[in-house]
Amino acid sequence: MLMKTAGISAALIALAVAMHTSGVVNLEKPAEELGLLDAKARHIIVGVDITVGRENELPKDLNSIKSMMAKSNAGDRIDIFLIHARSESSQEAIFSVQMPEDSGPMGLALQRAQKAAQCSLSEKWDKSIALYSNEFAQATDLFGFFRFVSQKQAVGKSEGTVLILYTDGQQVGDGFNFERKAPEESDLRKVRTNGLLADLNGIRITFAGVTPTHNITNRHWRKLQSWWHSYLKEAGAKDILISSEREILSKPL
Repeated sequence: MLMKTAGISAALIALAVAMHTSGVVNLEKPAEELGLLDAKARHIIVGVDITVGRENELPKDLNSIKSMMAKSNAGDRIDIFLIHARSESSQEAIFSVQMPEDSGPMGLALQRAQKAAQCSLSEKWDKSIALYSNEFAQATDLFGFFRFVSQKQAVGKSEGTVLILYTDGQQVGDGFNFERKAPEESDLRKVRTNGLLADLNGIRITFAGVTPTHNITNRHWRKLQSWWHSYLKEAGAKDILISSEREILSKPL
């Protein structure tokens, strides 16, 4: 088995060399980064913040998720949930898809599955969000969502678990209001005391599209990003990325 794997890797690297000499790829990057070696299947969990103030962000979120789907690996499972006032207690996936284990000749089976997933999500998006927006859009329970994800995953999280959140990061609920006041270090102590620190050990986490909604200042917005980084680090997450950009997800995760 090891000899077979080594043979495949050697063949792929040889292909890369041939492509390099024809000017197609840059061999300064490793084969893994170029996508020339098989990537592991992952469980990608997506949370979309649908609370008041993010209405103009939701179409951008949809396009970003579809772009991410186009970069998915064979065997990936993608589950999409909504972040709202009851992110922990009233939660179910609005969309789930399992990519084929075998990408097929020239990757065609995977490409077909990716396109089908994109179309299906587009058809369900507005209706699914509207069902929750009418009742739960007045508060943002990010702590509850993290707890939900923690409970959903078995203890000893898989190395392949990826969590992507589209949110402004403004927790409202459980005695916190990050819209009115930027979080401080004392809020992290309060989170610990109240049992709101989720177990996110080993999960790769990306905050995308973190825009300063509700007319908060740039300073407030920067403090939000810094505070969530501290929270996620203490929760055990790894490869933490918090950005206002969405294009970061156009690259393989």
